[in-house]
Amino acid sequence: MSETPVAPLISVIVPCYNAERYIAQTLKSLLWQTEQRWECIVVDDGSTDRSRDVVAGFMKEDARLTLISQPNQGPTKARNKGVTHARGSFIQFLDADDLLLPERFARCLREFDEHPEYDIVYSDYVLFRTNEGFQRSLPARIPGDDTVKAMLFDLNVRFVVLMHSYLFRSPVVVATPFDTSYPMWSEDQECWVRMALAQYRFAYIDAVLVVYRFTQNNLTSNEAELISAKLTMVERYSERPELERYRTEFAEAKIYLHQRLVMAYFMERSFRNGWNLLRKQWSQSSRSARIKMAGWGIVMTVFSKKSVISLRAWIVKYTPFAWGGWKGTKMWEPSIELKRLVENP
Repeated sequence: MSETPVAPLISVIVPCYNAERYIAQTLKSLLWQTEQRWECIVVDDGSTDRSRDVVAGFMKEDARLTLISQPNQGPTKARNKGVTHARGSFIQFLDADDLLLPERFARCLREFDEHPEYDIVYSDYVLFRTNEGFQRSLPARIPGDDTVKAMLFDLNVRFVVLMHSYLFRSPVVVATPFDTSYPMWSEDQECWVRMALAQYRFAYIDAVLVVYRFTQNNLTSNEAELISAKLTMVERYSERPELERYRTEFAEAKIYLHQRLVMAYFMERSFRNGWNLLRKQWSQSSRSARIKMAGWGIVMTVFSKKSVISLRAWIVKYTPFAWGGWKGTKMWEPSIELKRLVENP
């Protein structure tokens, strides 16, 4: 049995809700880290499955793991609660179905050691779908020199930085907690915007060190709620006087997100909302945007959301055709150890 380190270097915060199927793999990805000076705080968010039992089994073997329970309040409040119990100099957020590669902590800490001026380091990532394998998609490097602009307008459009791609110095997270007044799906992006506004320094590691797993929860998440949440964040920030310099970008972002919301309504088969919003957006949309929005409305009257997602993934994997954020998608070959981990829950 491992002994509890007196002062863990890294505190790993894992919000957990009904994750019994995957959380063992997630915790194993901690155990195989080459840098072992960590603690893990699992915050169970009112699970109704065997998640707590799985975590308890790991706790019997490793004293670095701690389990905290709370009534279901969502992952954002679970992360904030975990931070209040963290003792490490650095904080790593990790969802209960995602994975870290073995060199993750060592590589990030080396970057901090070599560049003490950095506040946040972040790495590249891969996406994993059962029966489809590992893929690389949008780049992870923050584009340009204006991090505030990138986080407000380019995140998930020109680049992607996943929640667990970051490793933070603890004072950064303590000073910038997640704002739970924002709707789900936008709290993380809003937090990164505030960190950028506070002029914290971000540093990129050009290496795949984390895995994002697509699960049934990802596939059934409500697209319209996700886009609406991001639109809410953009609208709130557009009212801030200190961001007046981004007036043009805010206007363009609102048009783009409303167009995305039209397609999201269609994706969720909320056709009345979709066609009503399309009519409102028609005059300020380009010809190509009009075709795209109307096309989604027609497609979704014939196909289900699940079939469209599966077809899109098949096209990207097996044909030379791709579009939007899928243009840069490439297959990625994992190590034998990683293959075994995801194949053996």
